Amino acid sequence: MKAVFLSLLGLILMSNYTLYGQSSTNQLPVANQDFMQLIKENGLEFNLPAGFQPTAIQTDSKVPYHYAVKDTATGFEIRYFVNPYAKNGNASRSEDHTYNLFVATVLEASGTEFSELPRIDALPGHAIERDFHGNYGAMSAFEPQSEFGKGFGFCAARVIRKDQVGEIYIFWLFTDVEKQNTMLMKTFAALKFAHLPLTAASR
Repeated sequence: MKAVFLSLLGLILMSNYTLYGQSSTNQLPVANQDFMQLIKENGLEFNLPAGFQPTAIQTDSKVPYHYAVKDTATGFEIRYFVNPYAKNGNASRSEDHTYNLFVATVLEASGTEFSELPRIDALPGHAIERDFHGNYGAMSAFEPQSEFGKGFGFCAARVIRKDQVGEIYIFWLFTDVEKQNTMLMKTFAALKFAHLPLTAASR
């Protein structure tokens, strides 16, 4: 099952994303104004996937995230974290720093030791720029053994970075690879950087 899982995710996450084209007009509920503010301040675009509803956040999670949505029919859950550079004084952060932070995040989310670190792959640069308006991206897939992934059989994690702007971290949590892999395609680019660069007034 693990081999099937990694194979499916490899096809989905390392593809050129040509199957993703739909968008949603659903709006975030008022209760999630903090997440909406992060989106606005950091030049992001977010489309709440059809059929998904906001769900509770683990406030004591060792893997922080700002917002989570769940498909009410299948239990498929997505968690989002935004790491803005300007707010944290890290506008000059390098891609190596982004990679190292993603490694630490994957270790915590997977619940494994460094010697058993799940595989991490860089995403194609041209696809990151075209589909997410970013400069760098990486992904990993694993069977979580942590509190973060409790109740789920599988997790796919991704980081997308935009120079001088920030990073977005996305976690897909689910239980049935064969039945739920279409959810990955449906929600793959729900959160991305805006195409236009941020202006001085919007920062």
